[in-house]
Amino acid sequence: MNRSTRHPALAIAGLALVVVVSAAPSAAAAPFRRADFNQDGRHDVADAVSVLEYLFLAGGGEPTCLDAGDANDDGELDIADALSSLGFLFLGSAAPAAPYPECGVDPTADSLDCDAHRACAVANLSERVGHCGGVPGTAYPNSLAPGDDLHRVTLAEPVAVCNDGSPAVFYIRAAAPDSPAADRWVFYLQGGGGCGSFSDCLDRWCGRQSAVYDESKMSSRYCPDSIGGTGIFRRGAIGDTENAFGDFNQVFLYYCSSDSWSGRNSDAVLTDPEDPELRYSLHFRGHDIVRATIAALLADSVVSDDGVVAMPSLADADFALVTGFSAGSSGVATNGDWVASRLEPQGTVVRLVRDSAFAPPAENHPDPIEAQRLATILRAESTLAWNTRNSSELYDAFVDESGRAALEGSAEEWRLADKSYISHNHITTPTFVRMDLLDRPTLERYAEYGVDPRDLAILIETTLREVPLIATRAVEAAAIARPGGSFGTLCGDHVGLMSDGSFFTRLVDDDSGTPRSYHETLVRWLQGTTVTVVDDPSARSTVCGGQVTENE
Repeated sequence: MNRSTRHPALAIAGLALVVVVSAAPSAAAAPFRRADFNQDGRHDVADAVSVLEYLFLAGGGEPTCLDAGDANDDGELDIADALSSLGFLFLGSAAPAAPYPECGVDPTADSLDCDAHRACAVANLSERVGHCGGVPGTAYPNSLAPGDDLHRVTLAEPVAVCNDGSPAVFYIRAAAPDSPAADRWVFYLQGGGGCGSFSDCLDRWCGRQSAVYDESKMSSRYCPDSIGGTGIFRRGAIGDTENAFGDFNQVFLYYCSSDSWSGRNSDAVLTDPEDPELRYSLHFRGHDIVRATIAALLADSVVSDDGVVAMPSLADADFALVTGFSAGSSGVATNGDWVASRLEPQGTVVRLVRDSAFAPPAENHPDPIEAQRLATILRAESTLAWNTRNSSELYDAFVDESGRAALEGSAEEWRLADKSYISHNHITTPTFVRMDLLDRPTLERYAEYGVDPRDLAILIETTLREVPLIATRAVEAAAIARPGGSFGTLCGDHVGLMSDGSFFTRLVDDDSGTPRSYHETLVRWLQGTTVTVVDDPSARSTVCGGQVTENE
Protein backbone atom coordinates (compact mmCIF):
# COMPACT_ATOMS: atom_id res chain seq x y z
CA MET A 1 0.00 0.00 0.00
CA ASN A 2 1.14 3.53 -0.66
CA ARG A 3 1.44 4.92 2.81
CA SER A 4 -0.84 7.92 3.22
CA THR A 5 0.17 11.12 4.94
CA ARG A 6 -2.09 12.71 7.49
CA HIS A 7 -2.34 16.43 6.92
CA PRO A 8 -3.53 18.04 10.19
CA ALA A 9 -4.53 21.25 8.45
CA LEU A 10 -7.25 22.02 10.97
CA ALA A 11 -9.60 24.74 9.81
CA ILE A 12 -12.21 25.82 12.35
CA ALA A 13 -15.41 27.02 10.71
CA GLY A 14 -18.18 26.90 13.28
CA LEU A 15 -17.91 23.32 14.47
CA ALA A 16 -16.27 21.97 11.32
CA LEU A 17 -12.80 20.53 11.50
CA VAL A 18 -11.09 19.50 8.29
CA VAL A 19 -8.53 16.72 8.43
CA VAL A 20 -7.77 15.40 4.97
CA VAL A 21 -5.96 12.14 4.23
CA SER A 22 -4.71 11.60 0.72
CA ALA A 23 -2.23 9.27 -0.90
CA ALA A 24 -0.18 9.01 -4.04
CA PRO A 25 -2.46 8.15 -6.98
CA SER A 26 -3.15 4.45 -7.12
CA ALA A 27 -6.04 2.24 -8.12
CA ALA A 28 -7.67 0.25 -5.33
CA ALA A 29 -6.50 -3.29 -5.88
CA ALA A 30 -8.49 -5.32 -3.35
CA PRO A 31 -12.28 -5.65 -3.09
CA PHE A 32 -13.84 -3.74 -0.18
CA ARG A 33 -17.17 -2.52 1.18
CA ARG A 34 -17.43 1.27 1.29
CA ALA A 35 -18.08 2.78 4.74
CA ASP A 36 -17.05 -0.46 6.53
CA PHE A 37 -13.85 1.17 7.76
CA ASN A 38 -13.26 -1.17 10.70
CA GLN A 39 -13.66 -4.18 8.38
CA ASP A 40 -16.06 -6.10 10.63
CA GLY A 41 -18.53 -6.85 7.85
CA ARG A 42 -21.13 -4.35 9.06
CA HIS A 43 -21.83 -0.66 8.41
CA ASP A 44 -22.69 1.00 11.69
CA VAL A 45 -21.74 3.88 13.96
CA ALA A 46 -18.49 2.10 14.88
CA ASP A 47 -17.20 2.78 11.37
CA ALA A 48 -17.71 6.55 11.71
CA VAL A 49 -15.98 6.41 15.09
CA SER A 50 -13.09 4.48 13.54
CA VAL A 51 -12.67 7.18 10.88
CA LEU A 52 -12.56 9.91 13.52
CA GLU A 53 -10.12 7.94 15.67
CA TYR A 54 -7.84 7.48 12.70
CA LEU A 55 -7.98 11.16 11.79
CA PHE A 56 -7.50 12.64 15.28
CA LEU A 57 -5.88 9.99 17.52
CA ALA A 58 -2.33 8.82 16.95
CA GLY A 59 -1.03 5.31 17.47
CA GLY A 60 -3.73 3.29 15.79
CA GLY A 61 -1.56 2.00 12.95
CA GLU A 62 -2.12 2.34 9.23
CA PRO A 63 -5.39 0.84 7.90
CA THR A 64 -5.08 -1.63 5.07
CA CYS A 65 -8.02 -0.09 3.19
CA LEU A 66 -8.28 3.71 3.30
CA ASP A 67 -10.78 3.60 0.44
CA ALA A 68 -13.33 1.88 2.70
CA GLY A 69 -13.44 4.99 4.89
CA ASP A 70 -14.24 7.29 1.96
CA ALA A 71 -18.00 7.05 2.55
CA ASN A 72 -18.88 9.99 0.28
CA ASP A 73 -16.51 8.80 -2.49
CA ASP A 74 -14.84 12.16 -3.03
CA GLY A 75 -11.36 10.63 -3.17
CA GLU A 76 -10.33 11.92 0.26
CA LEU A 77 -10.61 10.58 3.80
CA ASP A 78 -11.80 13.35 6.11
CA ILE A 79 -14.44 14.25 8.69
CA ALA A 80 -17.03 14.62 5.94
CA ASP A 81 -16.91 10.84 5.48
CA ALA A 82 -17.84 10.21 9.11
CA LEU A 83 -20.69 12.73 8.80
CA SER A 84 -21.85 11.14 5.52
CA SER A 85 -21.87 7.70 7.11
CA LEU A 86 -23.83 8.89 10.14
CA GLY A 87 -26.24 10.79 7.91
CA PHE A 88 -27.13 7.61 6.04
CA LEU A 89 -27.50 5.58 9.24
CA PHE A 90 -29.64 8.08 11.18
CA LEU A 91 -30.98 10.84 8.91
CA GLY A 92 -31.97 9.05 5.72
CA SER A 93 -29.19 10.57 3.64
CA ALA A 94 -27.91 8.93 0.47
CA ALA A 95 -26.30 5.51 0.77
CA PRO A 96 -22.55 5.18 0.28
CA ALA A 97 -21.45 4.85 -3.33
CA ALA A 98 -20.43 1.53 -4.83
CA PRO A 99 -19.02 -0.77 -3.78
CA TYR A 100 -21.90 -0.92 -1.29
CA PRO A 101 -23.52 -2.88 0.26
CA GLU A 102 -21.69 -5.73 -1.53
CA CYS A 103 -17.93 -6.04 -1.76
CA GLY A 104 -16.26 -4.88 -4.94
CA VAL A 105 -13.50 -2.71 -6.37
CA ASP A 106 -13.73 1.07 -6.53
CA PRO A 107 -15.33 2.03 -9.86
CA THR A 108 -13.95 5.57 -9.59
CA ALA A 109 -10.26 6.45 -9.79
CA ASP A 110 -8.87 8.28 -6.79
CA SER A 111 -5.75 8.45 -4.65
CA LEU A 112 -6.85 6.15 -1.83
CA ASP A 113 -5.52 2.60 -1.62
CA CYS A 114 -7.04 -0.69 -0.59
CA ASP A 115 -4.48 -3.44 -0.15
CA ALA A 116 -6.84 -5.73 1.76
CA HIS A 117 -10.26 -5.59 3.38
CA ARG A 118 -10.77 -8.31 5.97
CA ALA A 119 -14.54 -8.57 5.54
CA CYS A 120 -14.21 -8.90 1.76
CA ALA A 121 -11.22 -11.20 1.57
CA VAL A 122 -11.79 -14.21 -0.66
CA ALA A 123 -10.17 -17.46 0.47
CA ASN A 124 -7.43 -18.91 -1.67
CA LEU A 125 -8.42 -21.96 -3.68
CA SER A 126 -6.17 -24.13 -1.50
CA GLU A 127 -8.12 -23.02 1.59
CA ARG A 128 -11.50 -23.05 -0.15
CA VAL A 129 -11.44 -26.68 -1.26
CA GLY A 130 -8.44 -28.20 0.53
CA HIS A 131 -7.27 -31.47 -0.99
CA CYS A 132 -9.71 -32.55 -3.68
CA GLY A 133 -7.89 -35.37 -5.43
CA GLY A 134 -4.86 -33.41 -6.59
CA VAL A 135 -2.29 -34.49 -4.00
CA PRO A 136 0.84 -35.66 -5.86
CA GLY A 137 1.49 -39.37 -5.71
CA THR A 138 5.25 -39.09 -6.16
CA ALA A 139 8.22 -37.53 -4.39
CA TYR A 140 9.11 -35.78 -7.67
CA PRO A 141 5.88 -34.13 -8.82
CA ASN A 142 5.29 -31.58 -11.59
CA SER A 143 7.36 -33.64 -14.05
CA LEU A 144 10.56 -33.22 -12.03
CA ALA A 145 13.33 -35.73 -12.69
CA PRO A 146 14.54 -37.73 -9.66
CA GLY A 147 18.11 -37.06 -8.54
CA ASP A 148 20.42 -34.74 -6.66
CA ASP A 149 22.01 -32.77 -9.51
CA LEU A 150 20.27 -29.44 -8.93
CA HIS A 151 19.31 -28.18 -5.47
CA ARG A 152 16.35 -26.08 -4.37
CA VAL A 153 16.43 -22.37 -3.54
CA THR A 154 13.37 -20.78 -1.94
CA LEU A 155 12.70 -17.18 -2.90
CA ALA A 156 12.19 -14.75 -0.05
CA GLU A 157 10.53 -11.93 -1.97
CA PRO A 158 6.92 -11.66 -0.70
CA VAL A 159 5.30 -11.37 -4.12
CA ALA A 160 7.29 -14.22 -5.71
CA VAL A 161 4.73 -16.88 -4.85
CA CYS A 162 2.86 -19.79 -6.40
CA ASN A 163 -0.89 -19.84 -7.03
CA ASP A 164 -1.55 -20.99 -3.46
CA GLY A 165 0.74 -18.40 -1.85
CA SER A 166 3.60 -20.79 -1.11
CA PRO A 167 7.02 -19.28 -1.88
CA ALA A 168 8.35 -19.87 -5.39
CA VAL A 169 11.48 -21.97 -5.80
CA PHE A 170 14.18 -22.61 -8.36
CA TYR A 171 16.90 -25.24 -8.62
CA ILE A 172 20.62 -24.62 -9.15
CA ARG A 173 23.83 -26.39 -10.12
CA ALA A 174 27.09 -24.46 -10.33
CA ALA A 175 29.77 -24.86 -12.95
CA ALA A 176 33.10 -26.04 -11.68
CA PRO A 177 35.24 -22.96 -10.81
CA ASP A 178 38.03 -24.01 -13.18
CA SER A 179 35.66 -25.03 -15.97
CA PRO A 180 35.71 -23.15 -19.32
CA ALA A 181 31.97 -22.73 -18.71
CA ALA A 182 32.41 -21.07 -15.30
CA ASP A 183 30.98 -17.77 -16.57
CA ARG A 184 28.26 -19.32 -18.75
CA TRP A 185 24.68 -19.81 -17.63
CA VAL A 186 21.64 -21.68 -18.87
CA PHE A 187 18.15 -20.92 -17.53
CA TYR A 188 15.09 -23.11 -18.01
CA LEU A 189 11.51 -21.96 -17.51
CA GLN A 190 9.48 -25.07 -16.82
CA GLY A 191 6.23 -25.61 -18.73
CA GLY A 192 2.91 -27.16 -17.90
CA GLY A 193 -0.17 -25.41 -19.29
CA GLY A 194 -2.10 -22.85 -17.29
CA CYS A 195 -5.55 -21.72 -16.26
CA GLY A 196 -7.60 -18.55 -16.16
CA SER A 197 -11.18 -19.39 -15.24
CA PHE A 198 -13.07 -20.61 -12.19
CA SER A 199 -13.63 -24.13 -13.51
CA ASP A 200 -10.28 -24.54 -15.25
CA CYS A 201 -8.17 -23.55 -12.23
CA LEU A 202 -10.36 -25.67 -9.93
CA ASP A 203 -9.85 -28.67 -12.21
CA ARG A 204 -6.11 -27.98 -12.33
CA TRP A 205 -5.84 -27.92 -8.53
CA CYS A 206 -7.95 -31.05 -8.13
CA GLY A 207 -6.03 -33.06 -10.73
CA ARG A 208 -8.81 -33.07 -13.33
CA GLN A 209 -7.32 -30.71 -15.94
CA SER A 210 -4.83 -33.32 -17.13
CA ALA A 211 -3.75 -36.82 -16.19
CA VAL A 212 -0.40 -35.43 -15.01
CA TYR A 213 -1.46 -32.13 -13.40
CA ASP A 214 -2.18 -31.81 -9.69
CA GLU A 215 -1.62 -29.42 -6.77
CA SER A 216 2.10 -29.34 -7.51
CA LYS A 217 1.35 -27.30 -10.66
CA MET A 218 0.11 -24.52 -8.38
CA SER A 219 2.23 -24.90 -5.25
CA SER A 220 5.81 -25.40 -4.07
CA ARG A 221 4.78 -27.36 -0.99
CA TYR A 222 5.68 -30.66 -2.60
CA CYS A 223 9.04 -29.62 -4.07
CA PRO A 224 11.90 -32.00 -3.27
CA ASP A 225 15.25 -30.77 -1.99
CA SER A 226 16.94 -31.68 -5.25
CA ILE A 227 16.18 -32.89 -8.77
CA GLY A 228 17.98 -34.70 -11.56
CA GLY A 229 19.49 -33.04 -14.60
CA THR A 230 18.22 -34.34 -17.95
CA GLY A 231 18.34 -33.12 -21.54
CA ILE A 232 20.09 -29.76 -21.74
CA PHE A 233 20.92 -30.06 -18.01
CA ARG A 234 22.53 -33.50 -18.30
CA ARG A 235 26.18 -33.37 -17.28
CA GLY A 236 28.31 -35.76 -19.28
CA ALA A 237 27.90 -37.69 -22.51
CA ILE A 238 24.92 -39.32 -24.19
CA GLY A 239 26.43 -42.02 -26.34
CA ASP A 240 29.10 -40.27 -28.37
CA THR A 241 27.67 -36.80 -27.72
CA GLU A 242 29.08 -34.62 -24.95
CA ASN A 243 26.45 -32.14 -23.78
CA ALA A 244 27.83 -28.69 -24.60
CA PHE A 245 25.65 -27.13 -21.87
CA GLY A 246 26.22 -29.70 -19.14
CA ASP A 247 29.01 -27.76 -17.42
CA PHE A 248 27.20 -24.40 -17.47
CA ASN A 249 25.80 -22.80 -14.33
CA GLN A 250 22.27 -24.20 -14.45
CA VAL A 251 19.05 -22.62 -13.16
CA PHE A 252 15.72 -24.46 -13.35
CA LEU A 253 12.73 -22.19 -12.61
CA TYR A 254 9.89 -24.24 -11.15
CA TYR A 255 6.48 -23.44 -12.70
CA CYS A 256 3.66 -22.98 -10.19
CA SER A 257 1.89 -19.78 -11.31
CA SER A 258 -0.34 -21.13 -14.14
CA ASP A 259 0.11 -17.89 -16.14
CA SER A 260 2.85 -18.77 -18.64
CA TRP A 261 5.27 -16.75 -16.50
CA SER A 262 3.45 -13.46 -17.11
CA GLY A 263 1.47 -12.59 -13.97
CA ARG A 264 1.92 -9.72 -11.51
CA ASN A 265 -1.26 -10.08 -9.48
CA SER A 266 -2.14 -11.36 -6.02
CA ASP A 267 -5.52 -12.44 -4.68
CA ALA A 268 -7.19 -12.45 -8.08
CA VAL A 269 -10.80 -13.51 -7.56
CA LEU A 270 -12.31 -16.19 -9.80
CA THR A 271 -16.10 -16.54 -9.66
CA ASP A 272 -18.39 -19.30 -10.81
CA PRO A 273 -20.38 -17.71 -13.67
CA GLU A 274 -23.41 -19.81 -12.72
CA ASP A 275 -23.28 -18.99 -9.01
CA PRO A 276 -21.63 -15.68 -7.99
CA GLU A 277 -21.55 -16.85 -4.38
CA LEU A 278 -18.97 -19.47 -5.31
CA ARG A 279 -15.56 -17.89 -5.66
CA TYR A 280 -11.95 -18.24 -4.61
CA SER A 281 -8.69 -16.35 -5.06
CA LEU A 282 -5.32 -17.20 -6.58
CA HIS A 283 -1.95 -15.52 -6.96
CA PHE A 284 -0.67 -15.14 -10.53
CA ARG A 285 2.96 -14.04 -10.12
CA GLY A 286 4.93 -15.70 -12.92
CA HIS A 287 6.77 -12.59 -14.09
CA ASP A 288 7.55 -11.64 -10.50
CA ILE A 289 9.10 -15.07 -9.96
CA VAL A 290 11.38 -14.54 -12.98
CA ARG A 291 12.21 -11.04 -11.80
CA ALA A 292 12.96 -12.15 -8.23
CA THR A 293 15.13 -15.05 -9.43
CA ILE A 294 17.27 -12.82 -11.63
CA ALA A 295 17.51 -10.20 -8.87
CA ALA A 296 18.65 -12.79 -6.31
CA LEU A 297 21.31 -14.23 -8.63
CA LEU A 298 22.61 -10.77 -9.52
CA ALA A 299 22.72 -9.55 -5.92
CA ASP A 300 24.67 -12.32 -4.20
CA SER A 301 26.19 -15.75 -4.43
CA VAL A 302 22.97 -17.72 -3.98
CA VAL A 303 23.19 -20.81 -1.78
CA SER A 304 20.73 -23.70 -1.97
CA ASP A 305 18.36 -24.31 0.93
CA ASP A 306 20.36 -27.35 2.05
CA GLY A 307 23.68 -25.49 1.81
CA VAL A 308 25.09 -27.92 -0.74
CA VAL A 309 25.36 -25.59 -3.76
CA ALA A 310 26.69 -22.03 -3.94
CA MET A 311 26.36 -20.19 -7.23
CA PRO A 312 28.76 -17.55 -8.55
CA SER A 313 27.27 -14.12 -9.12
CA LEU A 314 25.24 -13.74 -12.28
CA ALA A 315 26.77 -10.25 -12.51
CA ASP A 316 29.98 -11.92 -13.72
CA ALA A 317 28.33 -13.94 -16.51
CA ASP A 318 29.80 -13.79 -20.02
CA PHE A 319 26.93 -15.68 -21.61
CA ALA A 320 23.34 -16.58 -20.66
CA LEU A 321 21.02 -18.91 -22.56
CA VAL A 322 17.41 -18.37 -21.49
CA THR A 323 15.25 -21.33 -22.45
CA GLY A 324 11.74 -22.54 -21.81
CA PHE A 325 9.40 -25.34 -22.81
CA SER A 326 5.68 -25.06 -23.67
CA ALA A 327 4.24 -22.56 -21.16
CA GLY A 328 7.88 -21.83 -20.38
CA SER A 329 8.47 -21.11 -24.07
CA SER A 330 5.67 -18.55 -23.87
CA GLY A 331 7.42 -17.30 -20.75
CA VAL A 332 10.60 -16.77 -22.75
CA ALA A 333 8.59 -14.74 -25.27
CA THR A 334 7.22 -12.65 -22.42
CA ASN A 335 10.38 -12.24 -20.35
CA GLY A 336 13.29 -12.85 -22.72
CA ASP A 337 13.94 -9.26 -23.77
CA TRP A 338 13.39 -8.14 -20.17
CA VAL A 339 16.08 -10.54 -18.91
CA ALA A 340 18.41 -9.39 -21.69
CA SER A 341 17.85 -5.75 -20.68
CA ARG A 342 19.09 -6.62 -17.18
CA LEU A 343 22.13 -8.66 -18.23
CA GLU A 344 23.44 -7.12 -21.44
CA PRO A 345 24.46 -3.76 -19.86
CA GLN A 346 26.96 -5.67 -17.70
CA GLY A 347 28.48 -7.31 -20.80
CA THR A 348 26.56 -10.60 -20.82
CA VAL A 349 25.62 -12.01 -24.23
CA VAL A 350 22.04 -13.28 -24.06
CA ARG A 351 20.35 -15.74 -26.39
CA LEU A 352 16.87 -17.30 -26.19
CA VAL A 353 15.51 -20.78 -26.93
CA ARG A 354 11.79 -21.35 -27.51
CA ASP A 355 10.99 -25.06 -27.10
CA SER A 356 7.52 -25.76 -28.59
CA ALA A 357 4.52 -23.38 -28.18
CA PHE A 358 5.82 -21.27 -31.08
CA ALA A 359 2.43 -20.43 -32.54
CA PRO A 360 2.44 -20.32 -36.36
CA PRO A 361 0.91 -17.21 -37.94
CA ALA A 362 -2.33 -17.84 -39.84
CA GLU A 363 -0.97 -16.40 -43.07
CA ASN A 364 1.39 -19.39 -43.39
CA HIS A 365 -1.55 -21.75 -43.96
CA PRO A 366 -1.19 -23.30 -47.45
CA ASP A 367 -4.80 -22.41 -48.38
CA PRO A 368 -5.39 -18.61 -48.59
CA ILE A 369 -9.09 -18.93 -47.77
CA GLU A 370 -8.35 -21.11 -44.76
CA ALA A 371 -5.60 -18.67 -43.76
CA GLN A 372 -8.13 -15.85 -43.61
CA ARG A 373 -10.60 -17.94 -41.65
CA LEU A 374 -7.89 -19.00 -39.19
CA ALA A 375 -6.71 -15.39 -38.80
CA THR A 376 -10.23 -14.36 -37.78
CA ILE A 377 -10.38 -17.12 -35.16
CA LEU A 378 -6.95 -16.32 -33.73
CA ARG A 379 -7.72 -12.60 -33.56
CA ALA A 380 -10.90 -13.28 -31.60
CA GLU A 381 -8.98 -15.62 -29.28
CA SER A 382 -6.20 -13.08 -28.65
CA THR A 383 -8.70 -10.26 -28.10
CA LEU A 384 -10.54 -12.35 -25.53
CA ALA A 385 -7.29 -13.30 -23.79
CA TRP A 386 -6.15 -9.67 -23.64
CA ASN A 387 -9.47 -8.60 -22.11
CA THR A 388 -9.75 -11.48 -19.63
CA ARG A 389 -6.70 -13.51 -18.62
CA ASN A 390 -4.17 -10.75 -19.27
CA SER A 391 -6.28 -8.02 -17.68
CA SER A 392 -5.47 -6.32 -14.39
CA GLU A 393 -8.35 -8.26 -12.81
CA LEU A 394 -6.66 -11.63 -13.37
CA TYR A 395 -3.00 -11.93 -14.43
CA ASP A 396 -2.17 -8.22 -14.74
CA ALA A 397 0.13 -9.67 -17.36
CA PHE A 398 3.60 -8.39 -18.06
CA VAL A 399 4.18 -8.28 -21.82
CA ASP A 400 7.19 -7.54 -23.99
CA GLU A 401 8.00 -3.92 -23.20
CA SER A 402 8.73 -2.68 -26.71
CA GLY A 403 5.59 -4.40 -27.95
CA ARG A 404 3.55 -2.67 -25.26
CA ALA A 405 5.07 0.69 -26.16
CA ALA A 406 4.10 0.18 -29.80
CA LEU A 407 0.61 -1.26 -29.35
CA GLU A 408 -0.92 -0.19 -26.05
CA GLY A 409 -3.85 2.16 -26.52
CA SER A 410 -4.09 1.45 -30.24
CA ALA A 411 -6.70 -0.51 -32.18
CA GLU A 412 -4.09 -3.29 -32.39
CA GLU A 413 -3.63 -3.59 -28.62
CA TRP A 414 -5.11 -7.10 -28.72
CA ARG A 415 -1.91 -8.22 -30.44
CA LEU A 416 -0.14 -7.99 -27.09
CA ALA A 417 -1.83 -11.32 -26.30
CA ASP A 418 -0.87 -12.75 -29.70
CA LYS A 419 2.43 -14.51 -28.98
CA SER A 420 2.92 -15.24 -32.67
CA TYR A 421 2.76 -11.56 -33.60
CA ILE A 422 4.99 -10.49 -30.70
CA SER A 423 7.53 -13.22 -31.53
CA HIS A 424 7.67 -12.21 -35.18
CA ASN A 425 7.86 -8.45 -34.59
CA HIS A 426 8.96 -7.31 -31.15
CA ILE A 427 11.32 -9.85 -29.55
CA THR A 428 14.75 -8.52 -30.43
CA THR A 429 17.03 -10.92 -28.53
CA PRO A 430 18.27 -13.55 -31.05
CA THR A 431 16.10 -16.65 -30.70
CA PHE A 432 16.33 -20.33 -31.59
CA VAL A 433 13.06 -22.28 -32.00
CA ARG A 434 12.38 -26.02 -31.75
CA MET A 435 8.99 -27.48 -32.53
CA ASP A 436 7.70 -30.79 -33.78
CA LEU A 437 5.56 -30.51 -36.91
CA LEU A 438 3.07 -32.88 -35.24
CA ASP A 439 3.24 -31.25 -31.79
CA ARG A 440 0.44 -32.88 -29.81
CA PRO A 441 -1.07 -29.86 -27.96
CA THR A 442 -0.89 -27.77 -31.14
CA LEU A 443 -2.65 -30.54 -33.09
CA GLU A 444 -5.40 -30.65 -30.48
CA ARG A 445 -5.79 -26.89 -30.40
CA TYR A 446 -5.88 -26.42 -34.17
CA ALA A 447 -8.23 -29.38 -34.61
CA GLU A 448 -10.76 -27.30 -32.67
CA TYR A 449 -10.29 -24.62 -35.34
CA GLY A 450 -10.95 -27.15 -38.10
CA VAL A 451 -7.36 -27.27 -39.37
CA ASP A 452 -6.35 -30.54 -41.03
CA PRO A 453 -3.23 -32.14 -39.40
CA ARG A 454 -1.46 -32.28 -42.78
CA ASP A 455 -2.06 -28.57 -43.34
CA LEU A 456 -0.89 -27.86 -39.78
CA ALA A 457 2.39 -29.71 -40.42
CA ILE A 458 2.99 -27.53 -43.49
CA LEU A 459 1.99 -24.44 -41.50
CA ILE A 460 4.53 -25.23 -38.77
CA GLU A 461 7.21 -26.20 -41.30
CA THR A 462 6.84 -22.89 -43.14
CA THR A 463 6.92 -20.96 -39.87
CA LEU A 464 10.12 -22.69 -38.69
CA ARG A 465 11.88 -22.18 -42.03
CA GLU A 466 11.09 -18.47 -41.83
CA VAL A 467 12.55 -17.97 -38.33
CA PRO A 468 15.84 -16.51 -39.69
CA LEU A 469 13.81 -14.05 -41.81
CA ILE A 470 12.32 -12.44 -38.68
CA ALA A 471 15.58 -10.49 -38.41
CA THR A 472 14.70 -8.66 -41.65
CA ARG A 473 10.89 -8.68 -41.59
CA ALA A 474 10.09 -7.72 -37.98
CA VAL A 475 8.74 -4.33 -37.00
CA GLU A 476 11.85 -4.04 -34.83
CA ALA A 477 14.22 -5.72 -37.31
CA ALA A 478 16.83 -3.00 -36.86
CA ALA A 479 17.27 -4.00 -33.21
CA ILE A 480 17.86 -7.73 -33.89
CA ALA A 481 21.59 -8.46 -33.81
CA ARG A 482 21.55 -11.72 -35.81
CA PRO A 483 19.08 -14.14 -37.45
CA GLY A 484 17.40 -16.85 -35.43
CA GLY A 485 17.60 -20.58 -36.04
CA SER A 486 15.18 -23.50 -35.96
CA PHE A 487 14.85 -27.27 -35.66
CA GLY A 488 11.73 -29.25 -36.55
CA THR A 489 11.09 -32.98 -36.26
CA LEU A 490 8.18 -35.19 -37.35
CA CYS A 491 7.85 -37.44 -34.29
CA GLY A 492 4.85 -35.97 -32.48
CA ASP A 493 7.00 -34.81 -29.55
CA HIS A 494 6.00 -31.96 -27.32
CA VAL A 495 8.91 -32.11 -24.88
CA GLY A 496 12.32 -31.19 -26.26
CA LEU A 497 14.96 -29.53 -24.09
CA MET A 498 14.56 -31.73 -21.00
CA SER A 499 14.23 -35.01 -22.89
CA ASP A 500 17.40 -36.96 -23.62
CA GLY A 501 15.64 -38.53 -26.59
CA SER A 502 14.40 -35.30 -28.16
CA PHE A 503 17.52 -33.30 -27.40
CA PHE A 504 20.25 -35.77 -28.33
CA THR A 505 18.96 -38.66 -30.46
CA ARG A 506 16.20 -37.34 -32.74
CA LEU A 507 17.81 -36.74 -36.14
CA VAL A 508 16.62 -34.63 -39.08
CA ASP A 509 18.42 -34.24 -42.42
CA ASP A 510 19.66 -30.72 -43.08
CA ASP A 511 19.65 -29.20 -46.57
CA SER A 512 22.81 -31.12 -47.45
CA GLY A 513 21.28 -34.43 -46.35
CA THR A 514 23.39 -34.64 -43.17
CA PRO A 515 21.43 -35.93 -40.13
CA ARG A 516 21.44 -33.38 -37.30
CA SER A 517 20.21 -33.50 -33.73
CA TYR A 518 18.52 -30.72 -31.77
CA HIS A 519 21.62 -30.40 -29.59
CA GLU A 520 24.00 -30.20 -32.54
CA THR A 521 21.82 -27.71 -34.42
CA LEU A 522 21.52 -25.43 -31.40
CA VAL A 523 25.29 -25.52 -30.84
CA ARG A 524 25.96 -24.66 -34.50
CA TRP A 525 23.55 -21.72 -34.28
CA LEU A 526 25.23 -20.42 -31.14
CA GLN A 527 28.57 -20.66 -32.91
CA GLY A 528 27.28 -18.25 -35.55
CA THR A 529 25.80 -20.44 -38.27
CA THR A 530 22.33 -19.54 -39.54
CA VAL A 531 20.53 -22.87 -39.43
CA THR A 532 17.08 -24.21 -40.27
CA VAL A 533 17.01 -27.97 -39.87
CA VAL A 534 13.34 -28.73 -40.46
CA ASP A 535 11.77 -31.91 -41.78
CA ASP A 536 9.60 -31.95 -44.91
CA PRO A 537 6.12 -33.43 -44.32
CA SER A 538 6.06 -34.73 -47.92
CA ALA A 539 9.47 -36.44 -47.67
CA ARG A 540 10.00 -37.34 -44.02
CA SER A 541 13.61 -37.79 -42.87
CA THR A 542 13.30 -37.69 -39.05
CA VAL A 543 14.81 -40.59 -37.12
CA CYS A 544 12.63 -40.83 -33.99
CA GLY A 545 14.98 -42.77 -31.75
CA GLY A 546 15.36 -42.48 -27.97
CA GLN A 547 12.80 -42.35 -25.23
CA VAL A 548 10.76 -39.19 -24.75
CA THR A 549 8.74 -38.39 -21.66
CA GLU A 550 5.52 -36.71 -22.79
CA ASN A 551 4.38 -35.64 -19.34
CA GLU A 552 4.30 -31.87 -19.45
